[in-house]
Amino acid sequence: MFRRYTFLAAAAAGGLFLWARRRAWTTRWLDLPPVRNRVRITRKIPIPMSDGVTLLADHYAPVGAGPHPTVLIRTPYGRGWEAFPGGLLMTFAASRFAERGYHVLVQGTRGQFDSGGQFVPFVHEKEDGLATLAWLRRQPWFSGQIGMWGNSYLGLVQWALAGEAGPELRALVPVTTSADLRALLFGEGAFGLELAVRWVLGVAGTGTGIVRKKASFWQQMKRLVQVDRLALAGFETVALTEADRAVLGEPASFFQLWLETDGDPEHPYWQASNFKAHLPRTEAAVHLVAGWYDIFLRDQLDDYQILRASGRQPFLTIGPWGHMDGEALRSPLREAIAWFDGHLRGESGRLRPRPVQYFLMGAEAWREADQFPPESVETALFLQPGNALAWEAPAAAEGASTFTFDPARPTPAVGGVRFSPQAGRTDNHPLETRDDVLVFTSEPLDGDLDVIGAVRARIYLETNRPSTDVYVRLNDVRPDGRSTNVCDGLTRVEPGAAGERLAGALEVAVDLWSTAYRFKKGHRLRVLIAGGAHPRWARNPGTGERRGAATRLVVQENTIVHRADCPSAVFLPVAR
Repeated sequence: MFRRYTFLAAAAAGGLFLWARRRAWTTRWLDLPPVRNRVRITRKIPIPMSDGVTLLADHYAPVGAGPHPTVLIRTPYGRGWEAFPGGLLMTFAASRFAERGYHVLVQGTRGQFDSGGQFVPFVHEKEDGLATLAWLRRQPWFSGQIGMWGNSYLGLVQWALAGEAGPELRALVPVTTSADLRALLFGEGAFGLELAVRWVLGVAGTGTGIVRKKASFWQQMKRLVQVDRLALAGFETVALTEADRAVLGEPASFFQLWLETDGDPEHPYWQASNFKAHLPRTEAAVHLVAGWYDIFLRDQLDDYQILRASGRQPFLTIGPWGHMDGEALRSPLREAIAWFDGHLRGESGRLRPRPVQYFLMGAEAWREADQFPPESVETALFLQPGNALAWEAPAAAEGASTFTFDPARPTPAVGGVRFSPQAGRTDNHPLETRDDVLVFTSEPLDGDLDVIGAVRARIYLETNRPSTDVYVRLNDVRPDGRSTNVCDGLTRVEPGAAGERLAGALEVAVDLWSTAYRFKKGHRLRVLIAGGAHPRWARNPGTGERRGAATRLVVQENTIVHRADCPSAVFLPVAR
């Protein structure tokens, strides 16, 4: 008994020591500047919206002489212990800002957890954000300077206010997000099934307006633990309109709305949630934080280019992470504190000298630049007979490779850009040995090759179905034979697809998104071609029916033509 009490006493003492040292540990782990203040937290502050709905917020106040700027975080994922892990992450992040001299307001978005109203994803964020800013202006502790921070949905709400909020909004840090989420679900013509199903599981039952009944905390925890198993039921449904029912037992309102709109950018729902028009009017200083394997990468780089074309000078950081990587929270938090210190406190020395910083994979090193992408020369790598790749166009009059895509046995997504912990670089052997995947490989490189920027493919296709998908992936093959994915993309060929035809083959353009990768001397480049990457994109049923309407699956016979008159190729931005 004495030993047991001694152990408990020692454990309690150790716990108290760690708790007392928590600020020092987190400062060291996150590589943050020193703590400036103690923090006082006020929970469940009611904030009225313009239509009378009340949203609740938590205020993290720095204790000590001010004035202190304000960081506003608006989230549908919970503010504290009522939500795991989203709420706890908000508590952690808000405390780190407040410890360094910032008032932090963490507000639950409409209809989520204990905030009032009905949750309709993306639609109310502009009006509710403006009402929140009006409330902030009336607070005695408000200094007149606001920054916003957050990833994913927490980044979209920043763009909802950008260009609309007035001069008080001075600094934004949108992390792994975009100003238009429609492209995330429908940008390739195929439906982003993995994102949709996993997000349904993440938010259903946490508020009002999605499903009929809120889930308890323990139900949310159970769903979180079982998310991978539950999601499989949605991925395996043939009729997409049944995927939400398969994972929840009932339809989710927004999921059904997404399929009903069929991704039409002119539909009122997508018009209300598209904030691209706000970008050119943005006066706040913007620091975009992206990831090479993040689901928002392509559209976030588009946001960056729009800002630059509008005369803005945004900062851009691109790391080697995916959407769910821990580093995708740690690095953006560190960058945000420096950004707010520079633009809300006037501490310009906290800002790095060059606006762009990106991780050069392969070299495994960070690089700095004045803009992205740096200067490059677009260089073609041509598909050849005999499953080869070469820098010269094929000379042969004959050359074609055929594969079968069976949607009942869809080609799986392996690593890469995914809304999943399985995103990122991985061994592609399980994919390359499948009989529904074509593999083309180059000779070993004579020297290092840096590919930095947007990668694209031009594929000449013959198919026996009115609709099929063309998926292309670029890999790095080491001398020991291990093949690792670099970047990839997919294009859905719709019935009656328009496009140039050469010798009867349809020219299909495939966007492989962007990368920064060093292919080292002695390595080889490899291109994979398949008919899908399920469930990242919903499988093509082959019937040509509208997305979500198909109830049967049809095998697709596809031929990739790579001869002198139809030179299929991948185009690489080779750095100068």
